[in-house]
Amino acid sequence: MIYVIGNKNFSVAVDSFGAQLNSIKKNDKERLWQNYDGSWDDHSPMLFPYCGHCAVKIGGKTYPAPAHGFAQNCEFSFVSQTETELTLNLSSDGETLKAYPYEFSFTVKYSVERSTLLIEY
Repeated sequence: MIYVIGNKNFSVAVDSFGAQLNSIKKNDKERLWQNYDGSWDDHSPMLFPYCGHCAVKIGGKTYPAPAHGFAQNCEFSFVSQTETELTLNLSSDGETLKAYPYEFSFTVKYSVERSTLLIEY
């Protein structure tokens, strides 16, 4: 689902799939790369719990580690929304534990203040 927060001069669109920013507009002008050339599917992927190409090895067991973590390929749960704030969450489950063997709750909060975007993890 796409959520939009902001004010009359500055708005942000966030996709709950991956908690990814899809759009940042100031005075109706797009400020976030929109992949006009089709070279990359994402806009601003969420890299959690790690970035890069790495392996997770714990106690001699290696866990399959997708590049840049798995959060970018997960549906985040809706927590709350106001006109200028949006909070989404991703919690560990059977699938995430296969790649990252730790229980977690990862919350992302997007806030718009005038023409500034704040992101809290």
